[in-house]
Amino acid sequence: MHLKPTLILLAALVLGACNNIVPEDRFIEVASATVKRKVLVEEFTTEQCPNCPRVSNYLHEVLSEPKYKDNVIAVCHHSGYHTDWLTQECDKGLLFLYNLGGSTFAPGVMFDRYPFFSQNGSQTAVVSPDKQELITYIDKRLAEKARASLNLRGYYDENTHKLNIEARGKRSEDFSKTPARLTVYLLEDNIKANKQAGAPNFTHQHVIRAFNSTWGDVVEWNDNRFMNTYSFQVDDSWKKSNMYIVAFIGDYDSTNPTNCVIENAESISFNALVTNIEQTTKSRVVARDYYTINGVKTAEDKLTKGVYIIRTT
Repeated sequence: MHLKPTLILLAALVLGACNNIVPEDRFIEVASATVKRKVLVEEFTTEQCPNCPRVSNYLHEVLSEPKYKDNVIAVCHHSGYHTDWLTQECDKGLLFLYNLGGSTFAPGVMFDRYPFFSQNGSQTAVVSPDKQELITYIDKRLAEKARASLNLRGYYDENTHKLNIEARGKRSEDFSKTPARLTVYLLEDNIKANKQAGAPNFTHQHVIRAFNSTWGDVVEWNDNRFMNTYSFQVDDSWKKSNMYIVAFIGDYDSTNPTNCVIENAESISFNALVTNIEQTTKSRVVARDYYTINGVKTAEDKLTKGVYIIRTT
């Protein structure tokens, strides 16, 4: 007997304690010597900035190149030169990274928040780059050994509109001067601008829709590993097919913005949360026992429309 589509999705959820997370075997451990670095490029931009579309286009071109497509993750902060309707509170707080809290501007770009640059006599992580500079500093970070790895998995409940995310990681050595922190963003692409200076038909990319905190949560290591979980409420107006989750781990020094370097980043598309579950079900997961939400075992031929806990092999 074939399972109904809703049950096929549930069959992939090896729930244990019924915590709505994708099966354990979706995680792949990576040896510390072979950890892949992904560079986080953060752009400060607003609709009042006439120069921002130019740099956004440069970034889009770079991200389209095969070398960088799977190795670079982009995020846009709508602050730096005024604010706009897409500005989040975390965007405002991150202005701390601008030249020791001095003058602000946009577009501004950071590469893992690494202080490559100098401005007004002070070291800074923010620069207004051209396309070649984007490539240069991305390459510099990609050449650096990564001392931490990240993995993401999650489950979206269409009934409650809740997105549950689990982030795990490990470190090969202590990379931070202060306690390491984990930041998680929910992003959306292809948002039409209300009124973008310098580009009347502009479309925003890498827009933050939700986040855990401005500077992330302190990571509690257990034998050089950690695991954090988060839940985000997904608004009906957000287009899920254009959404993805980004997480990154790094340092944070409230007294010195040059000590806020990101060690590694990871992302997973919103579509992958569902698509990969379906693929796993078809190729690897076999339903064995069925239980109601109250824990009562029931036969397959007695199933009706609803939610079940499914024990799998």
